[in-house]
Amino acid sequence: MSAEKSDGEVVVKPVQTSEQKAVARLKPRPTTFLKKLEPELKQIAKEHKLTDLELEEIIDYFFITLKAMIEDERLPKIQITNFGTFRPTIGKLNFDLNKSFFYMHRGSYDRDKLIAKVKKLWPVRQRLAKEGRGEETWKLWSKKKKSIDYIKKPQYIAKPESKK
Repeated sequence: MSAEKSDGEVVVKPVQTSEQKAVARLKPRPTTFLKKLEPELKQIAKEHKLTDLELEEIIDYFFITLKAMIEDERLPKIQITNFGTFRPTIGKLNFDLNKSFFYMHRGSYDRDKLIAKVKKLWPVRQRLAKEGRGEETWKLWSKKKKSIDYIKKPQYIAKPESKK
């Protein structure tokens, strides 16, 4: 518990654990950036018998999952139809590593941070080099531990219907 003084009164606030903070960070929040698309979203919600809040949770889930995939240490290629592609390249990784080496030699970058960065990015660079040569990497790479736990889908997202 933590206490704060407000106009002479003591307000007691519960202290959140790091796990509670992580869950709160990943929890869907109402979107405010989709106001321009409100008529289309209302039509979609009406067609699929969803409330506005349920539709907002589905949209938030999409972007939270996208963020989690972008932050994944394995740096996967993420391709989203009609939106774009997020992919690492050897050139971007080399630029980032060379910039870090430059700043370390200059004395403004910590050596331990550089070692951690190289340990994180070097396997990705090797994977990209193998993929560039046409070698398969998915067998070993798919077994690498994920660094991020993905959140659960909202219950409103329907499973695809099976065709009989």
